[in-house]
Amino acid sequence: MVWRRLRIFIVGIYLISVAAAAVVSLIDGSVKPLWLLAMWFPLVDMAPLPAREGVIAVMAAMLVMVSVAKSWMLWQVFSVPAGGDRPLGRRVVWLRRLLYLAVADALILSAALGTVLSEAVAGALHWLLWGVVQVLFVLVMVRASRGLRGAALALAGLNLVVGLPVMLEEIPADPNVMVFAETPWVEAAFVLLNLAAAGWQILILFAQRADGRWTPATVVVGWLALAQSVAHPIIPMMIARYVPGVTLDFIWLVGELLVFHTVWSARSAHELTAPPQPVVEVEPGGLSSRGRAAVALAVLAPLAVGVQAEEKARLTYGGGWEGRSPWIHGGRRFGDTKPQDREKAFLCHARDSTRGTPPMFPDTLPDQYVLAYGRRLCELPEGKDGMDILREAGSSREVWRADGEALVFLCPGTVAGRNPAELYSDAEVREAEERFVAEGNARCADPWPELRGRRQGTAAYYLFEGGGYSIYDVNDDPEDIAGEGGKVVTAARGSVHVSTVTENTMMCMTVKASNTAPPPPGKGWNHLGTVRVLSRSGSLGVPAMPEGGDTGAGRVLPDLALKGKGRYRVRVYARDLGDADRYNEDYVEEHLIVVFPDRSGG
Repeated sequence: MVWRRLRIFIVGIYLISVAAAAVVSLIDGSVKPLWLLAMWFPLVDMAPLPAREGVIAVMAAMLVMVSVAKSWMLWQVFSVPAGGDRPLGRRVVWLRRLLYLAVADALILSAALGTVLSEAVAGALHWLLWGVVQVLFVLVMVRASRGLRGAALALAGLNLVVGLPVMLEEIPADPNVMVFAETPWVEAAFVLLNLAAAGWQILILFAQRADGRWTPATVVVGWLALAQSVAHPIIPMMIARYVPGVTLDFIWLVGELLVFHTVWSARSAHELTAPPQPVVEVEPGGLSSRGRAAVALAVLAPLAVGVQAEEKARLTYGGGWEGRSPWIHGGRRFGDTKPQDREKAFLCHARDSTRGTPPMFPDTLPDQYVLAYGRRLCELPEGKDGMDILREAGSSREVWRADGEALVFLCPGTVAGRNPAELYSDAEVREAEERFVAEGNARCADPWPELRGRRQGTAAYYLFEGGGYSIYDVNDDPEDIAGEGGKVVTAARGSVHVSTVTENTMMCMTVKASNTAPPPPGKGWNHLGTVRVLSRSGSLGVPAMPEGGDTGAGRVLPDLALKGKGRYRVRVYARDLGDADRYNEDYVEEHLIVVFPDRSGG
């Protein structure tokens, strides 16, 4: 009676809350309360959809469906356990406890543990729990043949022996980097473990049917749970591929509808207390015909699901939501990619849809076709676009650009002939950048050695789009100053902005700090302007180019605030070193910056 009342109370309160949240969602246009009740975790932000009209109603309807499925799950979980006054064996007692623990894990524990434990540790605990459950499940069967029990125990042992090392495999610190690409054996091990788990459940369902303690309804739910485990990774992918405008929020909703495994675990635990049927001896020397059929199905069915046709579109390397690729999200280069992973890298690039443009090839195109089309693109002569090939492949791209960072993984020799840097590793890129900056610094020398500043320095300065640079208090927020009223040098508070003739190139820059105003430099220099600036923290300078940056000084230049906090005058000179072509790669402009204390008091 207590269990029945508890079940009615829990499910009733849940459904009433869902109904109220659904009404609120339709009134104020927000599904967050309904999402929390249906999904059991908060909706932080809904992904944008191409068309918003009707989206709230559709999502609310799906959330209600999820809630109904979960209310049925809760009704089953809190059902009155099948009773019996007979004593239960130790294995049965422990199996019931662990099955209920598995149910609690599915309902709430996994989410709670995820907040205090790492993903690897939480996954290992979950795998250990189910590994022990699988072993005990086999041991409590009273009508299973020795062959069936042996096969099921072997699969359970495989899950334990192989599964724990896989789950404890170190997960990268960067959550955007996919672990499978770092350790390919983990990917293969997961496939093996999923096949073993499916095979184990097939054997257990045959054993449950013959045992007599479990009702036919429980066995049916078990088969639905098995179908769920096969369909779960496939259904979201199919929805994402064939339903236009679908978002990750809707994909999560579909996954939450699959509650059969939790219900099967709960019903299996409830009915373990039922009296077993009399043991039927199996003829020695082999399996019964039913046992042989069970073992054959346990072996062949997972293989039929796991091993697919060569021409079928593979979903492993999808570009948008499926996983975090180290080549797309981690920026891994050709030089850091193992030879056996190059085709995988190309497929990631070819299916990438995260950069605001359609993928190079449609997601429905099989991997083999994508690789073949990619190699045809590699064979195109330089300067010829590949739009004909992309249109033939069904691409939705309207324009094609020579995407060397993708094709390099298929035809490195061809791409290297056009741009050798595409073959570099990250370390080689850094070395090349450091070498380029060092060469630029070496080309610049002090243009006014006669004036010895208290602090001084010379460096190449690398200009970005639009040119110009700033001198500011590096310990303060720089002011965003643009050239005003045609002035080349402008200032406000702690920041000075200097416009330049050139852009997207380098120029030479020398800075000097003196205690007094120096005389003007020699012939050939143009005085661009003198401005006042305030150093509020006692620092003033030109910023160096950060690692991986594209603008700034090629080396660290000295602090120009000789007297610490206070006002300074900044005087800027420039001279032309040749044809002032704004797009000339050789430096044609040189600047001289002199800073000294402002003693005017104004």
